Amino acid sequence: MPLAVNKFVISLGLKPYSKRDFNVEGSGKLASGNEYEKQIVNKGGLNQLSFGMASGFNDRVFAGLFLNYNFGRLEENWKVDYVSDYYLDTSDHIISTLWVVVLLPD
Repeated sequence: MPLAVNKFVISLGLKPYSKRDFNVEGSGKLASGNEYEKQIVNKGGLNQLSFGMASGFNDRVFAGLFLNYNFGRLEENWKVDYVSDYYLDTSDHIISTLWVVVLLPD
């Protein structure tokens, strides 16, 4: 949004940056012949909040800064079920929270 002609500009935004929602299922067999079923479930995503401003000193000289703040939560679930009782079924639940600040001169 320009606040004055050729003098000062402010930019503000919020947008989804990435989204991870998928489910993968499969089965397989170990070298010992034991069969298993595997499932991977991913949820979450990243968002981006941005703020920028620039100013013109004269008709040819402009300077500004742009700030990106990326944040979000990523969740991943792994599960392996073995057909045989000789193996223990396993599962893993991983939650990652992310926040990153990026400052760029304009």
